[in-house]
Amino acid sequence: MKYLLLLIYSFFMLLLAPAQTLHNVEAGMFYYEPQNLTIEVGDEVNWNNIGGTHDVNFDIDSQTNESFGNPDNTSLATNSGGDLGSLTFSIPGTYTYDCSIGIHAAIGMVGTVTVLGDNNASFTEAYGGGVIDGNSLTFPTGAEPWAGFANENLALYPITFVDGGSVSFDASSDTPVEIYFKFEFNPHPNITPLYQTSNISIDGSGSYTINIPSQGENTFSSFLVYVVTPDVAVNLTNVFVTSTGSVVADVYGCMDAMHQTTIPSYFSWI
Repeated sequence: MKYLLLLIYSFFMLLLAPAQTLHNVEAGMFYYEPQNLTIEVGDEVNWNNIGGTHDVNFDIDSQTNESFGNPDNTSLATNSGGDLGSLTFSIPGTYTYDCSIGIHAAIGMVGTVTVLGDNNASFTEAYGGGVIDGNSLTFPTGAEPWAGFANENLALYPITFVDGGSVSFDASSDTPVEIYFKFEFNPHPNITPLYQTSNISIDGSGSYTINIPSQGENTFSSFLVYVVTPDVAVNLTNVFVTSTGSVVADVYGCMDAMHQTTIPSYFSWI
């Protein structure tokens, strides 16, 4: 009897487990739609070719003949219509891809898949007049002085730096540009305590790491990036936050109010 009840309990737990999400990308005449896709670790993406001869190439950049440097370079073969295939993404990070047929990439047939885990950021919310175009961030003339970009991957929070930590990222810009990061206790107005990095100069493309000193037992649930140089776009990808040490958060149980975590009384023997 106990074995049967355990099986029933396990079945209910499986029903409550997060489900894999399927995302669809349309491949057409010199485009992918959506061009920039943000998903969770474990999600699946399917590409469907609605016209022309195309592939999905995560390996070698067709325009530079250099490796994209993706966490995984598994690609999908060419077809002239219909299902190009599907990929499941298990490693967090930003994946860049293109169509390697002819000059398709050169005329705009490129895309990105950003895979969110527990420690990589997704700056997908602009405020104060900041402009987002895929992974490109711009502080345009006329924007508010406090214009910036907020991380929307809530799995990252709360962030702690008990014994310090770091922010690593890839960035590129055609013109020299400066950026900086800010960690806040909560989104505005309850922002203190906070920590702001020094300005980082981006010139060309490269990988960067900023060391974060110990912040004691402070916790941060707002992670922002600011572009200092006006009217210059910076492409920001693979932003990972690494923490050393941890504190006990004052949040208990599941944060989803609709999620029942109480074990029914008839499982009280477990």
